[in-house]
Amino acid sequence: MKSEELIPLVKIPEIKQEIIEAKDNHTLAIFIGAGVSRIMGCPSWESFAKELIDICYQQGHIKYKEKDKLLSYQDNKKIISICFNILKNRNSENTFYDKLDKLLKKPEKKRT
Repeated sequence: MKSEELIPLVKIPEIKQEIIEAKDNHTLAIFIGAGVSRIMGCPSWESFAKELIDICYQQGHIKYKEKDKLLSYQDNKKIISICFNILKNRNSENTFYDKLDKLLKKPEKKRT
């Protein structure tokens, strides 16, 4: 391979201190686009957010008015973050992680 055909190295950008601190404090959440995961059959972040709202409501952590307000938000990251904090503050953090784990698992192929 000739040297002019080599792919140039790209400098890795410096990571902001806020991101490093969030990682160290276990408060960093990374949201990835739905393209590939949706093709693989995973549910959307919107459906995950709505499911978390339902869980918070069914477990009595929020009232109907709060559920309705959360459903009106258009920002799924915000909804997921709020629901996570609600569950965490009520010692139901494992419920969040169980649902997230199911969301991120590759769905089994259906036999035809």
